[in-house]
Amino acid sequence: MSDRNSFHIGNTESSLGTPAYVVALDRAVVLRLAAYGVLLLFLTAGVLSALTGNEGSFGTSGSVVTPALYIAVALGTIAAHELIHGLFFRVFGGSPQYGAGMKYLMPYFYATSPGRAFSVRQMIIIGLAPLVLLSMLALIIALVAPALVAYCAVVFMVNTPGAVADIWMATCLTRFLRFKDVKVVDTADSLAVYTSDVEAGRIAERLSARDQRPSGFVVQWIGASFAITAAAILATFIGPLFTDSLLIGPKEFPLVQFKVSEQGSEFHLGLAVPLLAGFLFALAARVFTWWGLRGGEAEAL
Repeated sequence: MSDRNSFHIGNTESSLGTPAYVVALDRAVVLRLAAYGVLLLFLTAGVLSALTGNEGSFGTSGSVVTPALYIAVALGTIAAHELIHGLFFRVFGGSPQYGAGMKYLMPYFYATSPGRAFSVRQMIIIGLAPLVLLSMLALIIALVAPALVAYCAVVFMVNTPGAVADIWMATCLTRFLRFKDVKVVDTADSLAVYTSDVEAGRIAERLSARDQRPSGFVVQWIGASFAITAAAILATFIGPLFTDSLLIGPKEFPLVQFKVSEQGSEFHLGLAVPLLAGFLFALAARVFTWWGLRGGEAEAL
């Protein structure tokens, strides 16, 4: 007798038939998720700043901590994120496997449970568990142990934007919550949704059409902001290896500023500068695109 939960790894064809909808990381989706991830980065930084009393920037002070330690905390956060996915796969009867991949030059890590179908509710819980558990834990520790706020900030600001694909997939799956005849299979870089319900199939068609929409102004804006922010974060990590003091931008409105002394260290990452610069870049890109289209129409005439 065939097992209803038996699947071929890496193949969307299964004993359940052909999936009605595949929540996949194609080019249009990856671009949007990258933009939404950066937006989440700014939001999480703002939440952390508000809760810890820092206004407009992320700052820490205390004993000198090497950039390597912050990097170790960030890598540990990524590992813990995937392990929590794996734990909940196991809770719901799966056998977790872990790995890494790259889509359109965007690296990603994953936990999956090949050969197992889950209900929509189970898959939503599996997807959102690391976001809820790790990010909430980081906030609680930051509030009750101010001395650890810098490490909690790394965890919070790595884990929350890093869960953008989980949030997006969970949002897609919520559309199928009211249907009983729906099964979801995780295939490492996508989710395959299987259903024989006609109405659920119509929803799957609309979601597929939505996923193919090209990126717009927001993606360009956040994408440019991300590039500036990434450069600023890189400077914050690498700068102390070469100098004890660095200021990028005007003193009253800095992008990056850090100072290391015998008394301790202080780091600040401005939030408004990347957003403003990214907005201006996206606006200029739109203007040039519009001007080019107008020029093309004039030549055609």
